[in-house]
Amino acid sequence: MRHRYVWHTIERLTQLGWHCIDDYIWHKKTSMPGFWPTRLRDGWEYLFHLAKTKRPYVNHEAVKVPMAASSQRRIQRIRLNEYAPRLSATGSGFRRAMRAWIGKTHVLPDNVLHFSPEARNKGHPAVYPIALPRFFIQLLTKPGDLVVDPFAGSGTTGIAALQLKRRCLLIDNHYPYCVLAAQRIQKEAGTGPEGLLFSPMTAAALSSLASEHPSNAYCGPLA
Repeated sequence: MRHRYVWHTIERLTQLGWHCIDDYIWHKKTSMPGFWPTRLRDGWEYLFHLAKTKRPYVNHEAVKVPMAASSQRRIQRIRLNEYAPRLSATGSGFRRAMRAWIGKTHVLPDNVLHFSPEARNKGHPAVYPIALPRFFIQLLTKPGDLVVDPFAGSGTTGIAALQLKRRCLLIDNHYPYCVLAAQRIQKEAGTGPEGLLFSPMTAAALSSLASEHPSNAYCGPLA
């Protein structure tokens, strides 16, 4: 039986003033094998985008993908009488303006993300692929912004943030994971000791930490 605690959390956040911007699906291209008496293999997970404003910052250009070759060929065959907006042949009532696609080479991806799970041992039982946080960091932040992960685990989100020229604040209540995250950041993100602050901290100190310390990365357990 699956627990709906994630859904309950989303509902509670909306009651506290958060806005549900979009729902994403992470399609695990190589899901874990196994057998469960009442269900099938897990091939996907929910990803939720919530924000404190109805129109948060989104950088579509950072995540656009090449247009399919079939679409490019279709655009090349557009006739002059197709340039004007026309009703869709499906009967949906939507209009389409093919002229808007002239000269385009890249398009927005859909909200189903196709990434294989992390298969290497990173010292944590639930490590996700770095491509996952990279996608959202590129989509939702600017270079120099602070990326916060309150359930940092082995630090994958922090590594992605630093590789994309953002700063990061990583928090976990399991001290060995904090040590592991700090080690991975120095090794995989090329952040030396001068750019990494590792220290236990209280929840009250988190709000002022980023402005008080010039480090690129902050990592530590909650005190």
